[in-house]
Amino acid sequence: MLDTIRPSRPTAQELTAALSREGFATTPLLRPGEVTTLRACCGAAMTGAASGFFTSVLQPPDLRRRAHEAIRAVLAPALAPLFGEARIVLASVVARSPGSDRHDLPLHQDWSFVDEARARSISVWVPLQDVSSGNGCMQVVPRSHLHDQPLRAIGSGFRYAGIEDVLRRDHLVDVPLAAGDALVFDHRLIHGSHANASPDIRIAVGAVLLPRDEPLHLGIGRGQDAVFADRTDAFLLEADLAAIARRR
Repeated sequence: MLDTIRPSRPTAQELTAALSREGFATTPLLRPGEVTTLRACCGAAMTGAASGFFTSVLQPPDLRRRAHEAIRAVLAPALAPLFGEARIVLASVVARSPGSDRHDLPLHQDWSFVDEARARSISVWVPLQDVSSGNGCMQVVPRSHLHDQPLRAIGSGFRYAGIEDVLRRDHLVDVPLAAGDALVFDHRLIHGSHANASPDIRIAVGAVLLPRDEPLHLGIGRGQDAVFADRTDAFLLEADLAAIARRR
């Protein structure tokens, strides 16, 4: 049984305030029919996927683009009342196979997608089945987005890896959700997900949202050698992101 009360839908202003204050918020988002449509899309994208953690972000560009277009077609209309003219630059499948554990995806922060000195970007994560601590719900460190930090390049390591055990013990919060509800979070927020101890695959979709007129700003390289530059949105669908991440 899902160990949460389904959240009421916040207004756009309430969602923005929660994101600013806590770094994350939850909201009902998709209807059952939309969840069913996305499960079919994700199943096609994951054909032949290995066990453990899977994301279409790190798959070949042709698969990544097909997943992006199918998922964006469903998410964009649902997100428009909450985020207005923000654009989805990357939509993806995110899954955990049965038996995967926290080491398949340690705590982390997402890449920087904008110049964070002047703008903010967010992710939307939507499970396609009820999620709890038993099958891989998301976990977050509230307000961790408020700490000053350098931009994060593709494949850059987690700068707080040395205190991950402390973060897990003292600060990490579970975010159980019903199928079709959304976790919205700032890309600076420290987050991860529970192991999937259930017999079924845990499937979710994700989307990266940028302000309408803010350029995509990505870094390639490691540490002081990372080069950040404005790039076209198409870069996220056409570049070999897995190879760039391995280059770290």
